[in-house]
Amino acid sequence: MNHSNETLQTTLATGTERERREAFDFILNKSGWSEMAIRYVVKRGGAYEDGEEVLSDALYFFDRNIREGNYNSDGNLEAYFINIVARQWLKRLAKIRRRKVLFDLFVWKQQSDEVDREELEWYERKEAIELLNKLIASKGKHCRELLSLYQLGYSLEETAQTMGWKSADQVKTEKNRCIQRTREHLKQYPEWKSLFKD
Repeated sequence: MNHSNETLQTTLATGTERERREAFDFILNKSGWSEMAIRYVVKRGGAYEDGEEVLSDALYFFDRNIREGNYNSDGNLEAYFINIVARQWLKRLAKIRRRKVLFDLFVWKQQSDEVDREELEWYERKEAIELLNKLIASKGKHCRELLSLYQLGYSLEETAQTMGWKSADQVKTEKNRCIQRTREHLKQYPEWKSLFKD
């Protein structure tokens, strides 16, 4: 089976059960995407089991979006998958942190201890993350994919190869442009800017 982006997309969208199984076998066992997803989570403080759960959730949404025709990208399935992994990890991390904050609040009520200010600030940071995601999404697919790869820790060379660009210098230039446009956008909205002091 040919494993080009176009073939994988067509197979997942309209292939027979056997063809879809072969495509998922490739994605899970031969493409390196599984290892990349788990490595992404572990690198950001998650456990290996968290990585496996994020991988499972990401595969579900990846498959569903392609089958339902909700994938309208340029055919770079790996970058699209990475973006889903990043979003699923953020959701899972938010749940983990929320549970920790709730537990800390419970202990605080029981023992009248002062709750760590850092944990309470998480609620403010949650709003900041949501706003930042909206802002990045508004910058277009090109910037969104590039910043997703940057967030995953891809090197300039890896990003150039994944995005189909000629050189690491081109990636560096484009990344700086995307980040600069995002910063310029934040300057127009002081109520947003105050959420990103760090």
